[in-house]
Amino acid sequence: MTAISVIVPTHNSKKYIRECMDSIVRQTMSNIEIICVDSSMDGTTEILYAYQKSDERIRVLEDKNASYGHKINVGIQQADGKYIAIVESDDYIADNMMESLFRVADQNKVDFVKSNYKSFVDIDGERWFTCSNIAEEEQYHRVINLKKEKTVLPVVGYNIWTGLYSKSFLNEKKIFMHESAGAAYQDASFAGLTAMLAERVYFLKETYYGYRRDNDGSSVKSDEKYMYIPHEFAWLRERMRCLECDTPENIELFKILKLRSYAWNYKRLSEVYREKLLNEISEDDLEDIDKSILDFDMPDKDRVLRIYRGDEEYIKQEREKEHKKRIIYEKLFNIFQKHNNIVLVCYGGYGQSIYRLMKLEGYDGNIVICDNNKKGNMSEDGKIKIADIEITVMHNIKAHYIIANKRQHDVLKEQLKRYGIEEKSIYVCSEIALGLEDLMWDFNRYFKEK
Repeated sequence: MTAISVIVPTHNSKKYIRECMDSIVRQTMSNIEIICVDSSMDGTTEILYAYQKSDERIRVLEDKNASYGHKINVGIQQADGKYIAIVESDDYIADNMMESLFRVADQNKVDFVKSNYKSFVDIDGERWFTCSNIAEEEQYHRVINLKKEKTVLPVVGYNIWTGLYSKSFLNEKKIFMHESAGAAYQDASFAGLTAMLAERVYFLKETYYGYRRDNDGSSVKSDEKYMYIPHEFAWLRERMRCLECDTPENIELFKILKLRSYAWNYKRLSEVYREKLLNEISEDDLEDIDKSILDFDMPDKDRVLRIYRGDEEYIKQEREKEHKKRIIYEKLFNIFQKHNNIVLVCYGGYGQSIYRLMKLEGYDGNIVICDNNKKGNMSEDGKIKIADIEITVMHNIKAHYIIANKRQHDVLKEQLKRYGIEEKSIYVCSEIALGLEDLMWDFNRYFKEK
């Protein structure tokens, strides 16, 4: 019997498909099949057939239905494997992912197993990563039942592609994906149903999956697709009724999943679409919400609730923060446009974020990085040499300086002025997104619209 059926849903993935397929083909576990369900029109199909010709484990199924959910359902129906894996066509996996997950799944007889993952973006020849945990510390490396775990973290993560699912579990529980149009949040229902119906779940701390954040075709890059979110949860709620799994504890999980989804999407949307998303929240959604999350450990719980309820004062404060951020990003954008020699002072969290923004924006001028505390050192990734501030000024007296520091920016500004840099050539940036995900959202909101 085939151990694992790897389903790869593809739609116009020519740019990324080779890295994805290569990572699956070279798995250390050979007893797998690879099912590519494809609706492409950009040359992806021809590439897949070339892989099929060279590897008998690969099956290409052409299906012009572009629905992500439909593709996954077709793959599951056609699968011969004991376990199901999903790998998205713009991502890649570690060589030992399937072997490692299968060993845990088979030994522990779980309904599904998942591992941590890393998000990445490719900018100007560099690949930047950030790692994500899928569970709380005490939930790793043991069999658990999610309904008995009073934390929302493993439920709200839609990362359905980080693990293996028992095919018999999916079939017996009649779990499949919503076949709505395109690729838009169908993973929410699948994640919800598997969490509600599984009795035995296992989480691994190891990181095997690489999740791409810079694909412009992704649903999370489109503000307009916000409308699919309430539709997806309406479908999930109806599916719960059909499966007769709308127990009080599962309804509780449903509310948590929906609450967190609205809040996460609110964070990434532009202001106009934030308003539209909030308008989709009905009085029914708000009913008993405090009771639903009372016993759950939810990240940023107070903020999420206030947004969800439409707290006008809090939303006003959020808008004011957004306005301040917009001013900061517009100033940075103008600096990038006007100056071909920029010195970045300090390379901590803020400095790294500004450097990444410069790369994302396509800045092609000269960049020098200096820091009092890290002079002479290399950056953590070993790619950037950090210079001494005084020596940097000697060689870059006509450059424009950006101070990326929250606590010491006044001291650093005076230091630059003592060395001869005019105040008009210094910009202090002490507030900017630090995480890779937040930085990508900000870039899409404030830079791409330029």
